[in-house]
Amino acid sequence: MPSGLVTPVRLSPGEYPNIKTRISLAPGRTGASVVVNVIAVMTQPNQRVRSWTWKKVKISRDAAKTIAVPKEYDTSVVGTYRFEIMVYSNDMKRRLARRSQTFDVVERSRKEKTGKKEPYEAKKGAAIDA
Repeated sequence: MPSGLVTPVRLSPGEYPNIKTRISLAPGRTGASVVVNVIAVMTQPNQRVRSWTWKKVKISRDAAKTIAVPKEYDTSVVGTYRFEIMVYSNDMKRRLARRSQTFDVVERSRKEKTGKKEPYEAKKGAAIDA
């Protein structure tokens, strides 16, 4: 039912991936449309959890719904972040689908941390006044 996409899967601290998922009815499903509730959960490497809920989302066989997770979470901690999306029936009694993906926040290399690089001209020796 849901198909998720996290891009990019490797990024630097403070950057955010684009997290979008498409929700549609299975091809053999009876009925033209159904109303569902969607829950997205982000678990950070330090075990902090952030979640979002979309209630009464109407999906049909004809058109899939795209849901984008807002960039309202912290990506300053280096490690693996887990993104999980769950689709429940309208009454929340049945879980219809679940999908999980991860992305990594990696520390910048030492060269990027040292700061600004001097232009080539600035490295030349000082001019001597004659």
